[in-house]
Amino acid sequence: MGFRSICGEMTSDAQRDIIDAKVFALQKKLGVKFNDPAILERAITHTSYSNEIGASACANNERMEFLGDAVLKLVICDYLYRRYPNVREGDLTKVLSYVVSDAVLAEHASAECLGEAILLGKGEEMTGGRRKTSILAATFESVIAAIYSDQGLPEAARFIISRLGKQITFAVNHKETLNYKSLVQEYCVHKFGVSPTYRVTAEIGPPHDRIFEVEILIEDEVWGKGSGRSKREAEQRAAKEAVGALKGSESKK
Repeated sequence: MGFRSICGEMTSDAQRDIIDAKVFALQKKLGVKFNDPAILERAITHTSYSNEIGASACANNERMEFLGDAVLKLVICDYLYRRYPNVREGDLTKVLSYVVSDAVLAEHASAECLGEAILLGKGEEMTGGRRKTSILAATFESVIAAIYSDQGLPEAARFIISRLGKQITFAVNHKETLNYKSLVQEYCVHKFGVSPTYRVTAEIGPPHDRIFEVEILIEDEVWGKGSGRSKREAEQRAAKEAVGALKGSESKK
């Protein structure tokens, strides 16, 4: 059996053919023909796979995720700045946070079939890595970096806006209510297939000076608590705590 290179390492001809087929199919799905397909291959190489085959520490998509995150935010910020001259900076920041959230990016990664394309190690494969929000979002950013590196910023910008344009419009139109509750809602529907629920656990003080205490539950498990002078304020604070808890949970997987 012959051996050929992958990310600077050696792999069997059979495995090489599988990878080449994945890269070819992904180019068609993305609508981008790469000058150097090896760049796209790197973008879909998860660290668990590079570790498994004994590749070098940089023979995966972690550095590309770093670059893709920066390119993504630059393109979205530029688009928002030029397209919405009358929207305040604070609202633009909220829109940006929503559009580049893991939940939104993972949704688009799934639409591009990135889950099927990712090169994963056996351990990550067995624990459902192809469906993990954090891995899908990171791979989407890596693909953006690959397009930017191979095709340049204009093509990367075209790709980003063509995929995220509807989310941008939605976020701008709902900027007054775009908040932590929205982020948790998006994440839960994508990750668990359910919506979070909020439960008032206490009402403290007289009616004119009442404090509400609320907790947020996802599949009957408490993920955050918050208090405020209105139920809405308390729910927002509980959702903010839940966002941090969910991110922490993902990072441990």
